[in-house]
Amino acid sequence: MVKNNSCNKYLLLIVVCIGFGSFWACQPSVNGRLQNAERLMKSKPDSAFLFLVDLRGEYAGMNEPERALFGYLYFRAWDERGRNDSVDVAQIDFAIDYYAAHPDRKRLAECYVLRACAFEERAAYTEAINNLLKAKDIAETLPDHILLGRIYADLGHISAFFEKYDKALDYFNLSIRNYEQDGNTGNAARVHMAIGWLYGSTKNYTEALPHTLKALSVIKDSLTTGDLLEDMGDYHLENEAYDSAYYYFRESLLYPAYKTNYSIRYYGLAKLFFEIGQYDSSRVYIDRAMSAPVDIAYRANCYRLLAGIASETGTKRELEQYVALYQGCQDSVNKRKRQPQIDIVEKIYQSDVEKANIKNQRSWLVAGIIAILLVGGGIFVCLCRRNRKKQESVDFYRGKHTEGHELYNEVQQQVDVYKAELRRKHDLLLAQLKQEVEITRERYADRRKKASSPQERRAIDRAIYHEVLQVDNEQAFMEKMNQLLSNLPHRLQSDYPAISYRQIVWCCLFILDINTMDIALIMGYTPASLYKFKQRLSKKLHFENVRKLEQMLYEKLDL
Repeated sequence: MVKNNSCNKYLLLIVVCIGFGSFWACQPSVNGRLQNAERLMKSKPDSAFLFLVDLRGEYAGMNEPERALFGYLYFRAWDERGRNDSVDVAQIDFAIDYYAAHPDRKRLAECYVLRACAFEERAAYTEAINNLLKAKDIAETLPDHILLGRIYADLGHISAFFEKYDKALDYFNLSIRNYEQDGNTGNAARVHMAIGWLYGSTKNYTEALPHTLKALSVIKDSLTTGDLLEDMGDYHLENEAYDSAYYYFRESLLYPAYKTNYSIRYYGLAKLFFEIGQYDSSRVYIDRAMSAPVDIAYRANCYRLLAGIASETGTKRELEQYVALYQGCQDSVNKRKRQPQIDIVEKIYQSDVEKANIKNQRSWLVAGIIAILLVGGGIFVCLCRRNRKKQESVDFYRGKHTEGHELYNEVQQQVDVYKAELRRKHDLLLAQLKQEVEITRERYADRRKKASSPQERRAIDRAIYHEVLQVDNEQAFMEKMNQLLSNLPHRLQSDYPAISYRQIVWCCLFILDINTMDIALIMGYTPASLYKFKQRLSKKLHFENVRKLEQMLYEKLDL
């Protein structure tokens, strides 16, 4: 009996061990679970995200390829399901470093896009733009039209945030072109929706409506349909078609929404009831908008509506309270918009790319010179060992001198090539500036034709130059001229501390080869007073005459 009990115990222990062994054997590896998550990504992003959440605790124990794949997939799932959670940028940074070192250019570009999304969620738009531009440069070499469509759409949204509507429209059109080239009508329709919203923001409802209707005819998913109905409600509200606006706003609430979109839909109804004087109903929907997740810009709009209601109902204390709250929110919105504009970020990015290319070329040149010197040194050593006679040594050194002279000439030729390349790039930048002036002039052409007096036409011409050159914005003008003119403004400030901003403006306009009449127009002088201005500047900078001043400027350009 004792023996039977003992056998039973051993048998039970063996069964338990086999069971545990089978359980662990059935568990897929980390890489296998990552592959499962990737398969689920498009059809069931929520399920993929749950897979990845379960794997987060094992991140530290993963090998490098698994960590990179985890970061890439985790951010994809976060993006696909509406960015409802906070994410750690360090994980996507690791993925970027890994895919750059172990080239997978498609995933590298996608990681840059996802990193841009993370910064955009934090309203860090400079970082977001830089990451999107890096992704664009890679995607253009693949080429991947769907990825390019996504990148251009994101750049369009950021441009629209900074109220650069023409630039945003250009990006949106590029996005549609890429999506349609790949046959992706669904994403193209979403960009049409964005264009409709863009025209709606500028009160151009004639252009807005066709884009929104086109998106409605193609898009079938309920999330986007709800947003489109809200846009339709906005258009009808602005046209004072209140019954239609109410219909579309109410219909939009029947559809699900990402993040802050419910608050936007509630705000639409609040605005409608305010317009028709039903202030109690307006308050109800303002409360609902504020109770849902709400963006700071729409929170400001809600406070503005509440201030309007208080003003209409004569409650002074509430009016003061809501005005203060509105101003607080608006300060936060304005702080976001005080970040560098997308035009400036793009130019800085392109300048950095050019510098990196030049640096890379210089590195190759230095490496070539070193290689030549090493080869020459090897030859020198071999000849020294083989040739012991004095005359042969003399002949060798003479040959070496000749070789060194040829090397110097070769290096000098390379330097001349790079100087010529710099001059070419400088000329290209100036040509682009002139083209920008001509494009802006074409945009003002109709207004100029309709001008009733020469004074009006001169004012329009001056506005064209000011828009392109940004003369009224000292920081923007100085940055633009430093980029175009090889840091000429910076060098003038360094060498002539007494020089004023207005005097720097003249120096730059002169070097840009803008004619004297246009310079006088830009700076608000008559030709005679501009001539006196140049004489005073020459004397201030201790030059004998204006010609010597002009010669100094050409030398400072130093191309």
